[in-house]
Amino acid sequence: MASTLLSLAFLLLIVHGPRGTLATLWLIAREALRVVAVGTVAFLPVALGAWALGAAGWHVLGAALGLAAFALLVRAALPEHRALVARLAEPLAQRLRTSRNMPQA
Repeated sequence: MASTLLSLAFLLLIVHGPRGTLATLWLIAREALRVVAVGTVAFLPVALGAWALGAAGWHVLGAALGLAAFALLVRAALPEHRALVARLAEPLAQRLRTSRNMPQA
């Protein structure tokens, strides 16, 4: 992961120069921290609850509850991220819809 970030920083430095590189890296870091904060709010309480209860089944339930909470929180706290994911996933969803409607031979 460090090599990926270093490659990104080097590419940004070539394209935008030092000032643009720092601004762009700060933007990426800020957006990543927003997603991490939402993930922490969603998963930390259920992870602590599952850890306190101890059995593996609670961990699975906690993961499912955390995922549901994360989806709801992303929808509320990060609408631009949700819109981007929806735009990126639309071609796949379209392909799946058309493949289901095709007659089987």
